[in-house]
Amino acid sequence: MQKQLKKFIETTVLNHTRAIDIDDELLISGLLDSMSVMRVVTFIQQEFQISVPAHDITIEHFSSLRNIDQYLQSRLMTD
Repeated sequence: MQKQLKKFIETTVLNHTRAIDIDDELLISGLLDSMSVMRVVTFIQQEFQISVPAHDITIEHFSSLRNIDQYLQSRLMTD
């Protein structure tokens, strides 16, 4: 999942303007804004068939590629 997310964020959200690493700060750095996060959430729901409730769209879950991946892994365990 992490590789697909990385590719989606780099190519679709950031339009190939920057490569990201697993621990790069995505939100506070301004790489992702609220609309970008929603695009990522939509991608996750469509690509991985994982439901992301609105209350789970938090800085803690979406601050880095690592945190997104960990969140998704936890969702897979509970779904």
